[in-house]
Amino acid sequence: MYLNRGKKDEKQKLYREIINLPLSEYEADYKGSYKSLLNSPLVNKELKDYLKEKDKYRKKWVKCFFKKSFTCGTCSSSRIEAKHRIYKLFLNCTSRLCEVFKTFKELEEREISCYKEEIKTFSMMQNKKLNEHELISESSKIYGKYAIEKLKQVFLESTNYDVEVKGPTLW
Repeated sequence: MYLNRGKKDEKQKLYREIINLPLSEYEADYKGSYKSLLNSPLVNKELKDYLKEKDKYRKKWVKCFFKKSFTCGTCSSSRIEAKHRIYKLFLNCTSRLCEVFKTFKELEEREISCYKEEIKTFSMMQNKKLNEHELISESSKIYGKYAIEKLKQVFLESTNYDVEVKGPTLW
């Protein structure tokens, strides 16, 4: 099905909606577009199944979901492609391995220095959330600052896992 071919306004509108889905700035916009795509008679079952499967991972490719995460300033639905574009400006097929590593290091340092304020803000927000968590606030009454900071690190690491249930469960 080629939505971008032909002169039908419906097809062209649907095509633009599909293309702009990853660029949705707000959850309501994404949900509205997603629902309209699923309800469209122009979208076949195969594409609907594909959209449903991709929707499970929307936090990784839809702007309104991943912009809540620290991305070091790269807010693109294809972040790795943005990196490749930048590397291509500095490297080519004749670049030596030591030049590649030097360039990677230099570009990463430059990027980090540009976004130190974002890192600081993100860290402060994350720290504030942690301090408000019941486990941390209750533990603060018992343990000292050093132990609480260590607990925060462990707590952060333990909450950054995606859990996937496989097979039947006992409960």
